[in-house]
Amino acid sequence: MAAVKLAEYRRALQKQETTHPDGANSPTAANLHDNIGRVLLSSGDVVGAMQHHKAALDVHEATLGPDHAACAASCQYIGQVLQKQKDYVGARQQYDRAAKIRKDKLMKNHPAIAQTYTCIGMLLVAEGKYVAAMDYIKQALAMEEAVFGPSDKYTQASRDRVAKLQEYI
Repeated sequence: MAAVKLAEYRRALQKQETTHPDGANSPTAANLHDNIGRVLLSSGDVVGAMQHHKAALDVHEATLGPDHAACAASCQYIGQVLQKQKDYVGARQQYDRAAKIRKDKLMKNHPAIAQTYTCIGMLLVAEGKYVAAMDYIKQALAMEEAVFGPSDKYTQASRDRVAKLQEYI
């Protein structure tokens, strides 16, 4: 399945680069780079994933500006790659940048902010900082409850994370 998705995204990127007036420097191309990076990371190719996420961020910054919400997504993906590589300081920097952009550009309880808070929380868990992680996971849970309601799958996943973290505190 991942190989099929990867091939589809690569074909779409090639088409975008050859047929679109802005080619490789369009937000669509950047989004395709992020999609390729996500598939590569899920397949264990952290080097390839990082290359594509950095390419996406470069294009987003150049075409949309460094504080655009699309940059936040690429930063979060870069953070996930760095976390996978156990570069927790670098991952935290990327997550913090994503959180700042999203808080500045999106509505108060936007699900993307909750997603970034979850990433920060899980990074803190990986570092053994359970109390700090709990704060972020609870913030994400509150946002998800406000937007999706108490019975939504995202809300339930955050509730499960809170319960699991309480075992460590």
